[in-house]
Amino acid sequence: MKVGEEQYANKADTYGLLLSVDRRDVINDDLGAITTVPRKLGRGSGLKINDVFWTIFLDNSGFFKTANKNYLTGTDTVLLIDGLTKAEVAFLNGQESPTIETAEADFSRLGIQMRGYHDFGVALQDPKGGVKAKGEA
Repeated sequence: MKVGEEQYANKADTYGLLLSVDRRDVINDDLGAITTVPRKLGRGSGLKINDVFWTIFLDNSGFFKTANKNYLTGTDTVLLIDGLTKAEVAFLNGQESPTIETAEADFSRLGIQMRGYHDFGVALQDPKGGVKAKGEA
């Protein structure tokens, strides 16, 4: 195995949602539905990451190949403990949680505004960073 410098490019985009709540809605929120909005904004971020990741990850025809040494075949590659021990998983530093903010609405409007945003990017980069196992023949 030869060690050398490799460079990969990945671009982070900003995904977000902005919600404005009228003062009347705040006053009439007897069930506390508005207080659950920040949690739902955070969950929405997780769902968006899931969508973007799987869209890119499933488009993998040139990524998982025997030549890249990241495609395993054979009956011992079934998704069980023995098959999983043949792969490695790594997480890098970075912001893994979305940012959720609440503020008073603009001066021309009575109410509050909430927003959630998350900066992330997904790309197939180093073939050593992933593994695909065929499983049983």
